[in-house]
Amino acid sequence: MATHDQRNEATDPALSELGAVDVSAEIPIGGMVGAITTLSPQLPGAPNLTANVGLLGLVGIEFLQELNGDFYLLASDNAMKIAEVF
Repeated sequence: MATHDQRNEATDPALSELGAVDVSAEIPIGGMVGAITTLSPQLPGAPNLTANVGLLGLVGIEFLQELNGDFYLLASDNAMKIAEVF
């Protein structure tokens, strides 16, 4: 029986290494009621993504504390945790 290589090989390696990040302003607790925040990350060079290109989108949420007008990340034991991914 023949074995198959299970690695994923990019059809266009230049597109496989692109990435973009967009960050919103700080939003106070309760500040999103009735509002919408839109994030629009732009890939460098505005490439044409073909049907052979996979796109992965992720959302991260950081919890901050404001102290004297500056924002600081909450310590890991004082912040929300991800309980389940499905």
